[in-house]
Amino acid sequence: MCSAVLTLSSCLSISLKSNVRSSVAISPANVETSRFAPWLLAALWLAMPNALFWWAAWYFGYQRPWFNLDYFAALFLWSFGWRYFGWICAFTALTVDVLAGFSQVYVIFDIRQLLQLPKFTLEAPVTILLLMVLIFFIFSSKFYFICKKIKSVNRKILISMVAPIVVLNIPATIRSIEKPQDNLHLDRRIVIMGSQLDTLAKIFYRSNLGFEISQSNGAAFREWKYPTAANLAWGERSKEQLPKRMLLVVVESFGVPVAAEHLAAQLESIHENPWIRTVNQGAIYFSGGTISGELRELCALLPLGIDFGAVQRTMPCWPEFVKNQGYQAVSISSASGTMYRHNEWAKEIGFDREYYRNNIGVKARNCYSFPSLCDVDLTPLVKDQLLASPKTFVYWLTSNSHLPYDVRDLRRDHSEECKQLGFAEDSARCIHHGLVKEFIDALTIMLAKPEMEGVEVVITGDHAPPFFRQEDRQAFSAEKVPFLHLRVESPAGVQSH
Repeated sequence: MCSAVLTLSSCLSISLKSNVRSSVAISPANVETSRFAPWLLAALWLAMPNALFWWAAWYFGYQRPWFNLDYFAALFLWSFGWRYFGWICAFTALTVDVLAGFSQVYVIFDIRQLLQLPKFTLEAPVTILLLMVLIFFIFSSKFYFICKKIKSVNRKILISMVAPIVVLNIPATIRSIEKPQDNLHLDRRIVIMGSQLDTLAKIFYRSNLGFEISQSNGAAFREWKYPTAANLAWGERSKEQLPKRMLLVVVESFGVPVAAEHLAAQLESIHENPWIRTVNQGAIYFSGGTISGELRELCALLPLGIDFGAVQRTMPCWPEFVKNQGYQAVSISSASGTMYRHNEWAKEIGFDREYYRNNIGVKARNCYSFPSLCDVDLTPLVKDQLLASPKTFVYWLTSNSHLPYDVRDLRRDHSEECKQLGFAEDSARCIHHGLVKEFIDALTIMLAKPEMEGVEVVITGDHAPPFFRQEDRQAFSAEKVPFLHLRVESPAGVQSH
């Protein structure tokens, strides 16, 4: 914001000091064109990106100023004839605009995460990559056309365009001072004029995790200060009391719905199966994204970034701890091992074997919501690994219930159930509900076998499910994810409890 104000002040000073230049004698028609066309182009340049991204902010439910000052900076540079600096500024403004919205929809909490995102573009679906290329081409063509024509715009005209916006923004500025935004999700208050660079700073420094990072003095991890699902189930038990076979499942985007009946519907197969006893059920706190959910459960740590190859810890993580008690520790993920450098830090925390998309060795479909194999097809591998040794610890990270929730990943129709639960049959809510339910159903079928008796299972989510629409995001707790502790017992044993 300050940079924008300084830019505006300097431009105003230059304009006031400039003398009126004598113009070359031209025809009245040329005078009209020379004055009107550049002014119109300037207005078009300001209107197009602001209108596009304001619509995106309205549709996806995130905060954005009506007029982003970052685009004004590019316009002023072009008006001085600094074409290449203007190009750099224009693309920077476009990039920041995208990231500021992206980080609110996906709840990115660390500015450094934004710098690490390009590493994961190769894992993105081809359609997303093609869309990115198309958007880049459209905006590049627009930038080229306007910067070629905009050189003759009178800078006084540009200042006159900004001045009324500054005046209109005064009430919003006063409200912002009186009631600052102090949570991770910025509210949708009206902001007439602002900078998306300032928005990114708010997202980072006004989030709880952002504060942790800012106070970390370069540390990569912090101890998780709340109970974890794994520790609630097994943490207070002696080594002798631990079950011989342990399964820890972190389900992608598995959140706590505000409407309790929605979660009950997803877990229906577990609660109705006579082979499965629910030892404990509740909700636990979460923070950050998938990698944070993984290390929360495996090591009771809070990672302060998303890109690391080593895990700094003072206490052993669960894989290393059980390995020292004679267990075989196995990690299974349907995604690539290069995501978040998983294949590097997993070895370091004690896993004996790791299975990823490229080395799973079982027949499985490719799914679409996230570039991975389908989780429901991996139950034979999970079962084999649980029964492979007398004492086993298996960690299973799922992937398919990941945004954007592709209907092609569903194996059956959930439209009738979605209607009963109150959301549209073709909506993201319905697809997400179906993806989670189908995984829980597949897990139940795998567990409900005589040979699985004695297996203890902990199921939890990594984070709340992100949705593009604000009302869908608000249908889930922003702080907690579900927690289930299950034990496989013969039907007679379950009934006795």
